[in-house]
Amino acid sequence: MKRILLAVGMLCIMGLMAAPQAQASTTGVKLGFNVASIWGDDTGFGMGFETEPRLGLNAGIFTQYDFMEFVGIQTELLYTQKGIVFKDVDDTYINMDYIEIPIMVRGMIPIGIIKPFIYAGVHVSILVVGDAKVAGVDKLDWEDFNTFDWGLVFGGGVDLTLGPIVLHTDLRYTLGMRSGDADLDIKNGVFFIDVGVGF
Repeated sequence: MKRILLAVGMLCIMGLMAAPQAQASTTGVKLGFNVASIWGDDTGFGMGFETEPRLGLNAGIFTQYDFMEFVGIQTELLYTQKGIVFKDVDDTYINMDYIEIPIMVRGMIPIGIIKPFIYAGVHVSILVVGDAKVAGVDKLDWEDFNTFDWGLVFGGGVDLTLGPIVLHTDLRYTLGMRSGDADLDIKNGVFFIDVGVGF
């Protein structure tokens, strides 16, 4: 895992250093759908609980820098909803909403106006909403949450260039590396599917 973190980190740093020499750039807005879950040593919260994914949204802005024909970097600023729902217990959930900044290195294969791509990178996230209820009763205070998260990002997608407009879609998984809870080991894991338009 340390080698993976080092390799991804080095790729992102190299991409950021090369961004000022980018041959082309695109900036746009995006909106997507999240399927959020948790992983770690305490996913049962010490009591054998079973959980289900929280379905949520993400939205924000993105910028792509293509500094070679087949290599580029993508950065974003997102509002994203994460958390879980407890199975078989009414009105029991943990909601964690973040401001998230992913930085990904992209590998691309341009085919005319179509540009398939894959990417890998890192994200940093700041918690802006932390809410937990058991049977409708508040159970966690703000200090029970870790307000900072970071993790890895893996995914891919397709850009479609139509004149000055770029239609963008991507699918990714973000693997949180820091627990969202101050006392338990429960890390975020989220599937994203996004669509966007760039200029």
